[in-house]
Amino acid sequence: MRKSDIKKLLFANKVKDYSFTVAFFLIFSFFLVFIIKPNVVLVFNLEKEKTALTDLNNNYENVIANIVGIQTELEKSRDDLYLIKQAIPSVPDVNVVVNDVRQSASDTGLIIKKFDINQVNLKYPDSTDKEAHTLEVSLESEADFPTARAFIDSLLNQRRLKKFSQITIANPPKAASGGANLKIDIQLQGFYL
Repeated sequence: MRKSDIKKLLFANKVKDYSFTVAFFLIFSFFLVFIIKPNVVLVFNLEKEKTALTDLNNNYENVIANIVGIQTELEKSRDDLYLIKQAIPSVPDVNVVVNDVRQSASDTGLIIKKFDINQVNLKYPDSTDKEAHTLEVSLESEADFPTARAFIDSLLNQRRLKKFSQITIANPPKAASGGANLKIDIQLQGFYL
């Protein structure tokens, strides 16, 4: 075919109608692939990020609400902070524990036969240690059951935090009657920071 025949075919009405349609689809495809698709992908990504950020914001609001609640509780109990310091002091205060036991025994009429304090480290090189340390006390006594119970209740009602690790109540070998004194062994722990 010659050039003139090709020109005639290209500029014929039939070919012109199709060439406009083909050009329209080529340009539309270009816009679809290079302009519209990235924008649609961007919209979906932004929507996903918005959902994730909304969830994160809700989580942060919950955490902040919890912190505010804890802070409110701390402010309410700030006036009672001295009770916590008395319950768990920063030093062993062996004399306070001895006085507490002695006072409870004298108030209830309990007879203490033996009183031992296990080894206590009065000096800690690491002052940043925030664990509670124990002061262990063991005592042997004699009393009837109501007196022993009153002694234990008296120790528990004191401000200093104490834990009974062992309580042994036994009849003495020569128990004459039900009113005889019982042998009482108590292992007691006091706490300090």
